[in-house]
Amino acid sequence: MATLLLVTDEAIIRKSIQMGLEKQGHTILIAESLQAAKQVNTAIDCV
Repeated sequence: MATLLLVTDEAIIRKSIQMGLEKQGHTILIAESLQAAKQVNTAIDCV
């Protein structure tokens, strides 16, 4: 399945979406802000 980057500062929403997507077989990367998302994005090898 896909690896997805989930960006939201709402912990309850983040956990709910994460759990649903993981049940579907996706790998979820989490960021709580745009700045954190940029750091996650530069830390991984995007193809």
